[in-house]
Amino acid sequence: GAVSVAAAGIGIAHVSDVLTLPELRSGRLQPLLLEWAAPAPSLMVLYPSRRHLTARVRAFADFVAEIYPAKGAWPEITAMAAGRTKSRQ
Repeated sequence: GAVSVAAAGIGIAHVSDVLTLPELRSGRLQPLLLEWAAPAPSLMVLYPSRRHLTARVRAFADFVAEIYPAKGAWPEITAMAAGRTKSRQ
């Protein structure tokens, strides 16, 4: 997808912060244009009731919670960008 293409050096990508974290942490990608970034929408998993929660729904909700942290990855990404800016000065 777009993250792989950007990591290969072919262009830039505008994607969810969570999708880019491994590449950002490894240095294969760098955050750009942070001042133009829009806040990500909240992500929710809705289901009728805990009483009727199937194992599959519980597993999916746990999976989403694991890969999509409540605060997103934005604080970490802005810290990466700030560190990059300071190292260039």
